[in-house]
Amino acid sequence: MKKSLIFTIRRAIYKTLHLFDRLFGRETDMFVLCYHGIDSSGFRYSISLEVFKKQINYLKTSGYSFVTTEDILDFCQGF
Repeated sequence: MKKSLIFTIRRAIYKTLHLFDRLFGRETDMFVLCYHGIDSSGFRYSISLEVFKKQINYLKTSGYSFVTTEDILDFCQGF
């Protein structure tokens, strides 16, 4: 499959899952993304830098904001 088709399918799946979460009242204020690798090695669980940038850009333009690990720790400690 072409990578753009895979990206489109993944995006549709994520949007569908998000819709189900909203329908069943499982909304959250925080999402955590985990990337196993960002490179062009072809490793099964890695993505290219180009695809990573597209994903981050999509999140930014969709109104998501980003926090650091330090921000999360401060929040958990009540700062």
